[in-house]
Amino acid sequence: MSTEVEAKFQLPDPAALRRAQALGRLGSYALGGPRQKLITDEYYDTRSRALLVAGWAMRIRRGGGGCLVTLKSVRSARAAVHVREELETELPAELCGRLATDQPPLAARWPASGAREKVLELAGEDPLELLFRLEQERLVRDVLDGARHVATASVDDVRLAFHGASRQWWELEVELSEDGTDTDLLAMSGWIRATLGLDYCTESKFERSLKAVQVAQVTQDAQAQDAPPGREARVGQHAPAVQETSAQPSLLRRAPRRRSPNQRMIVLEAPADAAEGLPLVELSARGYRAHLQKRSTDDVVFHDTHDGAFAKRGYVLSWSRAHGSWRLREDGRVQAEQRGPRESVPLDGAIGAVLGTMPADHPTIALLQASLEQSDYTVSGIGTDPFRIRARRWEVRSVVVPAAARTMMRLTVEGPSAAVAYLSAILQEQLGYRVSSQTVLDRGLQLLGISAPGSAPPRELKVDARDTVRGAFRKVLRAEAWRMRMNAAGAARDLHPEFVHDLRVATRRARSAGRVFAEAQAPAGTSAATAPAPALREELRWIARLLGAVRDLDVLGSRLDVQLAQAGAAPAFSAQVRSAVAARRALALADLVPALESPRFTSLVQMLESEVGELSATAPSTVEADRSPTVTPPGDQPVGPFARKRINRAFRKLIPWIETPAEALGEAELHRIRILFKRLRYACEFFRPLLGGPADAMIGSFVSFQDCLGLHQDAAAAVRVLTEILQQAPPAVRTEDFLLSMGSLIQVQRDIQLAQRQKFLRLWESAPRMLESWKRLRAQAEATV
Repeated sequence: MSTEVEAKFQLPDPAALRRAQALGRLGSYALGGPRQKLITDEYYDTRSRALLVAGWAMRIRRGGGGCLVTLKSVRSARAAVHVREELETELPAELCGRLATDQPPLAARWPASGAREKVLELAGEDPLELLFRLEQERLVRDVLDGARHVATASVDDVRLAFHGASRQWWELEVELSEDGTDTDLLAMSGWIRATLGLDYCTESKFERSLKAVQVAQVTQDAQAQDAPPGREARVGQHAPAVQETSAQPSLLRRAPRRRSPNQRMIVLEAPADAAEGLPLVELSARGYRAHLQKRSTDDVVFHDTHDGAFAKRGYVLSWSRAHGSWRLREDGRVQAEQRGPRESVPLDGAIGAVLGTMPADHPTIALLQASLEQSDYTVSGIGTDPFRIRARRWEVRSVVVPAAARTMMRLTVEGPSAAVAYLSAILQEQLGYRVSSQTVLDRGLQLLGISAPGSAPPRELKVDARDTVRGAFRKVLRAEAWRMRMNAAGAARDLHPEFVHDLRVATRRARSAGRVFAEAQAPAGTSAATAPAPALREELRWIARLLGAVRDLDVLGSRLDVQLAQAGAAPAFSAQVRSAVAARRALALADLVPALESPRFTSLVQMLESEVGELSATAPSTVEADRSPTVTPPGDQPVGPFARKRINRAFRKLIPWIETPAEALGEAELHRIRILFKRLRYACEFFRPLLGGPADAMIGSFVSFQDCLGLHQDAAAAVRVLTEILQQAPPAVRTEDFLLSMGSLIQVQRDIQLAQRQKFLRLWESAPRMLESWKRLRAQAEATV
């Protein structure tokens, strides 16, 4: 990408054109010999104006049997100078002239270049269409300061005649060369203004031409509407060339034409330091007029599930105070709405019908509170139909995490595609706005520094083949710290049991990472088993114990109603057991919440994020050092071979159990196998980006074993809890009905254990194939090194 820096000056009439062509100097700078050029420029975009919306103009300049593609940023002058980024690529003759007709887009066959990548990024698979064509007679001369080539001066006679638009104007351009400086450009510009009396030209040829085409289109549509029935209006065939002016009053007063089917809506977000509301002064200075239609305010609460199930399906659920109703949006449009109190998400009606497609165990959580100030405008521009702008100022606060409120200003611009795209480009390039495709919920959470529900850790925390072992370990621990931060507030506020579950999993994964990387952490002459930082191991064990106490009771509580029905328990017993489980959970939560809000937990997360997780860079053992003094320390070695070695070791620990007869696997053995599967799964997930696509199926098989054994373990934990409740029940409660119901409920747990054991033994027959899958994966990974 290069940068074009130039000053442009208006030549008001043919006489000024001739004087500019006859110049011999630009102040103290000499002009070289003239070179005459005839140039044809064609400008292209998609039907939806994807390039213009993103702030780019695409030009094709033909000549010499081929053509030059140039992408320029649509950036008008700031003060005296135009500064624009440029991307260019040369196309052979056979690729020229077919831009609007080729499918897939012609850009896919261009030579590799920045211009090709940018067009494909912005236009995607949409075909390009011709916007307009410019013809120029250009007189080009080098600008010299002694032997230094400081700039190129061009005197341009520009003509536009396209689709009813006819314009002619003249310009003097001075573009800096590589040896030119800003001081040179300012000196020449000052001389041109003072000596020749010329004014700066603040618009590019592209902007002038686009406006002219829009004006012609308005005129053409208006005449077509006024034409007698059955008679087609003929517009622009013999339109005289006219000199452009800064306003077209007759067009501004014209009644709006019928809505074009080519409509567009763009959402733009103002820069953080922008004044509140629509930038009326700036738009007025550029020929736009805005008329306020109405103002309104609202308070909105945004909801989603713990794991972001609504967002993953493209839904946004919110409650509006002004309307007293719930709204469900998809792709920014309201798909369902119904009245109801803020405290109760509707489970029936229009919204309930949609939410009914979601899993039943995903209750919604209030995530974001937002205060809204809204202003609706009708906006008119030169040669354009009126279009609508909705200015919304949002002040957002997190419901889950303590954080200072943040504000954002968003403009929704809706109207004719070209007019909306052009205004969008102005707001982006001149006023610092940016196109936003994020929902208010997602953008609000981002401003508050909070990850969206169900989101994965940042990409930079994924292990990469270029990492060292030390770098990989740091990423793994920081990813688990990220998960802990994401779930700690929800767990402390007891918003949903899954916050506790995900926090517990992050803790387990961090502990497992210490084991996986233990060998590379061990200083010379020490045991790998004692390598992880003792303080970190102890703190992870501390919080895991507190989380486990709550989680076991959450699992039992979530299944209790179904299991009580299976046991045929009496109503009085069912109430007693529910009360006992709830009381135990309340005690466990009373221990957990202060821990999560304590400096000790904050310190634990910081330890995971800090250098505590960094591997030692110590030398290998003394014997190895004597034999090979240049051996790379374990932590500085590439992570790929280390990852395969660690996964090998995790598999080897499973092999003796795979070879054990099924009848010899008791409850303790199944619990041990579950732990080994969990560690194997975590190891593979830590190094997932290194393993290739087939690894997903292998990890999925681990999950099947783990889930089966997890249900077995949950039932075992439930038996322990129920036995404790039975033992602690006072004599007055331990009636015959109580004892019989408790026995039946405990038997339900044992039936679950038996069923899961039988399922596991059927799955266990496929365990050897899982090992073969790993061998193939490992061989592929080694072959690519």
